[in-house]
Amino acid sequence: MKEERPWGWYEVIDQGDRFKVKNIEVKPGHRLSLQKHHHRTEHWIVVSGTAEVQLNESRQLLEKIKVHIFRWDVCIDYQILVRYH
Repeated sequence: MKEERPWGWYEVIDQGDRFKVKNIEVKPGHRLSLQKHHHRTEHWIVVSGTAEVQLNESRQLLEKIKVHIFRWDVCIDYQILVRYH
């Protein structure tokens, strides 16, 4: 079931005791709220457009159809902004 948000929507595709898979669509020019996590691994695949991710103070562009893996063992703040669609 899709959950609508001001920035777009998401739906949970699958989940288990230690994982959750979501399909997330962020509207062009919008951003997800700032996230903070400890000891986490995330795999992101941009399927359309280009996304910019901010990890603490660093920013990088994520290209489509590449798998982007982020793993951290310390507290990190992150935010995703869709730049192009």
